Amino acid sequence: MSSFARKPTVFISSTCYDLKQIRSDLKNVIENDLGFEVLLSEYSSFPIDPSLGTVDNCLRVVQERADIFILIIGNRYGYQTDNGKSVTNLEYLRAKEKGIPIYAFIDKKVIQGMPLWKDNPEGNFDSLVDNSELFRFVEQVMYEDSTWSYEYELAEQISERLKFQFAYLFYDSLSLRKKLVQKNFSKKIMALSPNILQIILEKPDAWEYIFFIQILLEFLGEADELKKDLRYEIILEFPNPITEDGEIFEWISYKYNQILKLTNGLSNLVNVAFPEAIGDPGTRGDIDFLLYIAEKWKSIYCSIIKWELELISISVPENTQELVYSLRKISQSLIINIDDFKIKLFNSLEKIANHTPGEQTLIIDLVMEFTEPDFTEFNKELEILKQKLGIS
Repeated sequence: MSSFARKPTVFISSTCYDLKQIRSDLKNVIENDLGFEVLLSEYSSFPIDPSLGTVDNCLRVVQERADIFILIIGNRYGYQTDNGKSVTNLEYLRAKEKGIPIYAFIDKKVIQGMPLWKDNPEGNFDSLVDNSELFRFVEQVMYEDSTWSYEYELAEQISERLKFQFAYLFYDSLSLRKKLVQKNFSKKIMALSPNILQIILEKPDAWEYIFFIQILLEFLGEADELKKDLRYEIILEFPNPITEDGEIFEWISYKYNQILKLTNGLSNLVNVAFPEAIGDPGTRGDIDFLLYIAEKWKSIYCSIIKWELELISISVPENTQELVYSLRKISQSLIINIDDFKIKLFNSLEKIANHTPGEQTLIIDLVMEFTEPDFTEFNKELEILKQKLGIS
């Protein structure tokens, strides 16, 4: 079913047993009165992956299914995972990372106890909460993250507040849809994540750079699994083995030309295409062109990783193994260059976020440095092979 033809899905996150009645009441109101789908982990309708544990299943559902996240904090912190955070805390962090609307409801008694905890964080608050980490969680939600929060005593208060907030959210969605339709964006742009679309519509300072950096980081992040294959030498495809020395020379030449073309393509994206797409200062960047560059950047990155995986997987004569291994230094150098550039992208985002309009001119450096690999060992092994084959 298309994502445009389904009900919005609401994930309710809280400790289960102490707030069981509130969770049940909310499910009835949201499903019967508002017509949304509700996901509660204690119900048989909650989708699970049998290969995953309880915590991972909850996080997966937040990531894959949740459109709206409701956080209810009572006086229990709940089960703490290995990293010290509760399941509810981890679900909240996943929803925040995903960028979906979050509505937090916090027990009035817990909010009233916050000043006491701040004055004496090491004190005993067993009469208010089961774990003082709950206060730390509330502080993060309300003050550090500035998440929309509301105190409650009864489930009815949560239901009534949500009805109003969902109505406001619906209006905002209609306004956003109207803006998107009026802009007449391409299908590829319309398929981007809500966070990226928000950048395009709101156009903050240096928005073209923010757009490109965000989308490139998203795309490059999609290669993480492939990078793990390379790191742990997970080989799933096996090319035909090379048994003759003469064949290895032709194959090495072929692979060398491949990596040169990939390097040249990446260089053209960085040095030629990107300046054209971003435009001169004061002019509007071409977002479709920037999207194209990010897509091709990811494709080249993945191709470089696959290129090196093929070097690992190929079976060659024993006396040419060092030659093949030395060729990997080219791809290793390129991968390091791209990974270093990812750090530069993150730093640039932070620099833009901290810049105050009207201050000195903001300079954003998105130049990717190419470190030339050391070919000493490769050239040495290649000469040995050429002499053996009588090639001058």
